[in-house]
Amino acid sequence: MDNGFKNIKYFNTLNDYFVIYLFSDKGSEAILLGFINSIMLDSGMKTFRFVEIYFIS
Repeated sequence: MDNGFKNIKYFNTLNDYFVIYLFSDKGSEAILLGFINSIMLDSGMKTFRFVEIYFIS
C-alpha cells in the first residue's frame, strides 16, 4: 500500500515543539483557527468561528 510515506524511518520530535510553539501562544488564535478550519473544510465538515487559547496550571 502506497501512502506517500515511503522513506520515513523516524518521527522528528522537533515537529511537536514547533507545533506547540506556533499554536499555543496567546495571539496566535487566527493561525490556529485557519489550520483547524482548513482541515474541517477538507473533510467536508462545518467550520469554527472562534478558538480560545488558555493554559491550565
